[in-house]
Amino acid sequence: MGKPIGATLLEDAFDGKQKPIACFKAPSLYLGKALLRTADWVTAWDLNLFRQVLGRPVMGILGMDCLIHYCIQLDFDAGKLRFLDPDHPGDEAWGKVFPLTLLEDGRCAVSENLMDVEGFRTLIDTGFVGTGSLQSNLFAQAINDAKTHSGFARYASFGGAREGREGRFARCIFGGQTYRNLILGEAQTTFLGLDFLARHRVTLNFPKLEMYLKRRTTNLPDDESGMSGLSITRNGEDAVVNWVGRDSAAERAGVKAGDVVLKLNGRPAKELELWEIRNMLAAGDGKEVRLTVQRGSKTKRFTIVLKRKL
Repeated sequence: MGKPIGATLLEDAFDGKQKPIACFKAPSLYLGKALLRTADWVTAWDLNLFRQVLGRPVMGILGMDCLIHYCIQLDFDAGKLRFLDPDHPGDEAWGKVFPLTLLEDGRCAVSENLMDVEGFRTLIDTGFVGTGSLQSNLFAQAINDAKTHSGFARYASFGGAREGREGRFARCIFGGQTYRNLILGEAQTTFLGLDFLARHRVTLNFPKLEMYLKRRTTNLPDDESGMSGLSITRNGEDAVVNWVGRDSAAERAGVKAGDVVLKLNGRPAKELELWEIRNMLAAGDGKEVRLTVQRGSKTKRFTIVLKRKL
């Protein structure tokens, strides 16, 4: 990357704190053999936390300085990301269109929000693996209006791992469509994450500042959070418990932070993707998960009885 050519500020979406980060002259970036259009500079930071949380060898993130030039479609049924011609996208029905507003910091937002309240725009954040968030005053209002309970969850962001409030909302409205049993967190900004977008085929036509959402016909499960109370990340090939929720099913079973997970329901943890492990730990209220862990020189076995938190 060479020597830094300057610095900029990176804002954490959850707590709103800004962190200085070095800028470098942009190298040539490729997707396959295709040369991508970029700005004159890029930033660099440690993505180790994201590699641990996602269990994937994340080496970089494409930001809006690059994506603004492209029309991108996320087809979750086909498991494909497509780059389309923004002027001639084809005859396929893309679904409902939402005008995008490009903010000063380069992020994109729509005027709607999941509470269907005027005056609160929503950022589009494909980098957040969750349904989304509501800014604090909207979150408090929504919790009060829905007469629902909130709990705490653990999130990973550029500022590091943190705990935050979240709530389950029986009925949400976005773009005139109803969505049920969504779990939304409390943050500094209101945004939609990947789990909400994945309920659709998503087309982001950035040159035209348009987002299209077409509801999938697949039966998708309800949002779940913290049924086990475990947060598991990757450390190399190992699946490691890095956090156990207070008074959670895992804590009651005896699991502790630092335990290395060897097996889940008899399946070797090293052969499972992190999303498979998380799905097993959210299998349903009252379901049992058999866990074998390494704690120091000892092997221990636990049975966790999952419990819906929200």
